[in-house]
Order: sequence, then C-alpha cells, then structure tokens
Amino acid sequence: MKAVILAAGVGHRFKELTKYKNKAFFTIGQTMVIKQIIQYLLQAGIRDITIVTGHRHEDFSILKKNYPIHILYNTAYGEYNNIHSLALIAEQLNECWLIHGDTVLFKNIFKEAFTHTTFYTMLKRPNGAPVRVVEVDEQHHIQGFHIDRGERRVLSLLGVSYWRKDAQMILLETLSHLHEKEKKRFDGEWEELLQEVVKKVEVDAYQLDRKYGGDLNTMKDYQEIVETYDRYWKSMRK
Repeated sequence: MKAVILAAGVGHRFKELTKYKNKAFFTIGQTMVIKQIIQYLLQAGIRDITIVTGHRHEDFSILKKNYPIHILYNTAYGEYNNIHSLALIAEQLNECWLIHGDTVLFKNIFKEAFTHTTFYTMLKRPNGAPVRVVEVDEQHHIQGFHIDRGERRVLSLLGVSYWRKDAQMILLETLSHLHEKEKKRFDGEWEELLQEVVKKVEVDAYQLDRKYGGDLNTMKDYQEIVETYDRYWKSMRK
C-alpha cells in the first residue's frame, strides 16, 4: 500500500499567511499538519509516501531528512490547478491513499481497510468558500456532486480518499481527454473529474465526525479546527 499527499497549492484565501508558508506547515497544537499525516501513515505501516510539492517547495526538504518520503515537484503549480498535480501521480492510484496536504487529522484513519474506492466526507459549512456537496444513496455510494455556498452544514468531501484499480482506470481515461485549458488555474478542480468516476464505478462515502479533523480551505476553517483541538484534544496531548 502507498500514499500520495498533494501539497502544491498556494492557499490564496489565507493571503499573507501563506505568502511565506505552505498550508501543510500550519501548526495545530504542537504539530504541523503535514507531519501529523506522515506520522499516521507510518504508524499504519505505509512506507511508500510521495508528496507533490509546488508553493514553498524548498521547505519540504526538512521532511525528507526526517521521514522516508519521496518528493515530486510540480514546477507548473503557479500556472495550473490541482488537476495537474493529480495527473502527475495518477499512475500510482492503485491501492493508494490520496490526501490533500491541508487536511487536519486528530485520528489515524489510515488503518481502515476498504474493498471499494472510498472518499471521506464530513459535515461542514462553506465558510466563505464554495463547497462541493456529496450526493449519496442509502448504501452510502456516491451518486454525484453539486456546489453549495450557503451557511448550513452540508455533507462535503474531506481531503482524503482511498483508490482502487477500477476507479484509477476511469480517472486515467478522463485525464487523457482533458484539454490544456481545463488544467489551467481556476478553470476547474480535480473533484470535477470525480463526476466521471462515480458514473462508471462504485465509490463509497465514509463520513468522519468533525471532532476528528477538517480541511484548511479558509481562515474560518482554521479557527474552527483550532477550537476543535482545544475542546477535544488539547488536554490529552499535553
């Protein structure tokens, strides 16, 4: 089993905070987000770990000194969106965890065993950023997605998924038909490709309780995650 961490993005919504720091290096409690992900992966027995870097690429060298990881530099990160990062590692997505580098976790979810391609979901508010709502049936199979910009909590993708061969093949086929303009920055997100995947193969949704993590999409997300840490985990990690 292997894992890929996507950490090339600039994080424009954080403005000055990400000018000199990748979101993966934000600290929750005493631990950097990216270090917690790597440590959980290693604890789960996963040793084949690749990090796709871009913004602040040079900062990731310290991780390579301390952990058995591979670094893949997306040199076009400033011109293309995260579909380009995905295309760089799509050949690896067989029996593979795919993790966004700004995903905060307070629980080791990488010890789970899945028989189908599975995407983690979570109830969350848009907090000023469009959220891709996951549509699921009674068997928790993903049927599709739509965008929500409201204030209520909706079932949305968390930045963690487990890929098997059937879904990987559909993804590779879909990527091969993309035009260059569709890979350009802000013209689309990699989640849009999932529409094609869920149409053709069975993809499961696995909902994670909000106390176990979240995504750093906006400053409000960061504040809520810090509050979650203080409420549930701070006293346990002293």
